[in-house]
Amino acid sequence: MVLPVNSRYPVKATGLASIENKGSENGMNKPESQTPENGHSRYLIVVILLLAAVVRFAFISRESLWFDELYNVWANRMPFTDMLREQVAGGHPPLYYIVVRAWYAFGTGEAWVRSFSALAGVATVFFTYLAGKELFSRRAGLWAAAFTALSPLLVMYSRANTFYSLMIALTALSFWLLVRASLRSGWVNWAAYTAAAAAVMMSYFFGAVMVGAGWLVFWIIRNREDSKLTPWIASQSLLLAVTAGSFLLSKEAISEPSRLAIPSAGRLLAFFYMLAVSPFVLVAGRIDPSIVFSGTESKPVSHVAALGVVVIALVLAFVFSGRLRELLLTKETIALAIYVVLMMAGPQLLQMINGGRLSSRFYVWAVPAFMLLVGAVVAAIPRRIGIALGGIFLAALFSFSFIEVQYKDSGDADWRALMGTVADNQVEGDLLVSFPMHNGQLAASYYLPQQLPIVGGMLSQSSDAIYFMQPGETWGGYKSGYWVGSGAEPPLSGVEQEERIKMDIAGADRLWLVSEQDMLSKFPGVKRVLDEGWVEKGRWDYAPFVLILYEPRPGLVDQMPS
Repeated sequence: MVLPVNSRYPVKATGLASIENKGSENGMNKPESQTPENGHSRYLIVVILLLAAVVRFAFISRESLWFDELYNVWANRMPFTDMLREQVAGGHPPLYYIVVRAWYAFGTGEAWVRSFSALAGVATVFFTYLAGKELFSRRAGLWAAAFTALSPLLVMYSRANTFYSLMIALTALSFWLLVRASLRSGWVNWAAYTAAAAAVMMSYFFGAVMVGAGWLVFWIIRNREDSKLTPWIASQSLLLAVTAGSFLLSKEAISEPSRLAIPSAGRLLAFFYMLAVSPFVLVAGRIDPSIVFSGTESKPVSHVAALGVVVIALVLAFVFSGRLRELLLTKETIALAIYVVLMMAGPQLLQMINGGRLSSRFYVWAVPAFMLLVGAVVAAIPRRIGIALGGIFLAALFSFSFIEVQYKDSGDADWRALMGTVADNQVEGDLLVSFPMHNGQLAASYYLPQQLPIVGGMLSQSSDAIYFMQPGETWGGYKSGYWVGSGAEPPLSGVEQEERIKMDIAGADRLWLVSEQDMLSKFPGVKRVLDEGWVEKGRWDYAPFVLILYEPRPGLVDQMPS
């Protein structure tokens, strides 16, 4: 196969095209218009996009909404300016929430609110194809699109009502436009890239990492014969201004104070291990929940063995395949590999420096570029071997995605079923008691047809203290100062905690307790109050939460504190 060469862009004849021109098998010396790939590629990309849509839309409302999804619907019910303040306070730039506000105007059903993410996921597949076609070849773009369509990480986030899917799509779009502008130059191309990159930064506080990685991509792959630096300089100047604005927004987020510090040796080891197992995470997704990278988990032997097999296979392929060696040494491949590594390592480094938690979720925006790298390798090796290896890789991705779709575990309760139990059995005089308060509050606001009064608080992560709202108030969002394990008001423990709980539940005919399963053992004050005046009448397990129905003990007259 010969990469199509546009006479205005001579750089397109370099890199993978020069490698493929050396082959003669399977019609590789034929003009592009005569190759089967060119004749069928337009149909293949349509098939791939349809596959991506099926995987993302099928049974999209099978699971109930989980906390982040419920929060997005709840926050968008606020007045517009309050919603913007709330999202920034929660550590999220506002672009996604502005866009989906218009989407929610047409409905807030489970399938509808998730459909926006699913559409963004399909767009990610198409942008990856365009980037592969621009940087390498049409065949590489098709392989990359197929891999992206079945990526379990991307499938998971495409089926969730969160900002991630839009951010990933914008990142893939930005990379394609970066490649296009670097190879073709021109004010229009750079303006398009600048707009897409700015949109990423207004969707994700780590967006500046992508812009920095883009600098290296530009300087490595740019067409030095036709590249004018003035448009690039103007583009980067504008993006620096957007970066400054994004930084100012991030400083407004109400979160734990920054803890800038030199990472410990253990954190550094966790960071490097995280990078070592990144191929496993990018391919297998979130299937194995032990990959959390807090630095304390054991390193499963299966992960090390799998990585060893991959490394050995790559070394052997590099030694025995001249075409693969040439591909891996082209400036396009080097630039893409650097981009992938920086996109994964950058957010984790910033998290480490700031004392934050390392997490595989920071990988998701690098998945399309990683799949493009794999697609370029598969497209560069002899066609029959490439089809076999690509097919095996697709089968692996499909199996992981199938498991993800069928057995998705968000780590949250089945709130639809939990609140359905409350709705089927609630009577006048019932009170909902939720620890943490915001979980039950958001689930009740979405799933309960008839709202119940709600009390509760935020559980401390380090003691048996509880952060309560002002009496009579419910959780007001992150802008109110309450996060998981923290709060705007001083936490209460001991007698003060018990007196506050008695005051909150006084006058209720029955209590519906929604809490984490081990909450009563970790917070004995709550258990003492319930044991003294209430009897458990029903219990339902919705791991990791539990729903318990309490009725007053016989002869109980007053729950008010003396």
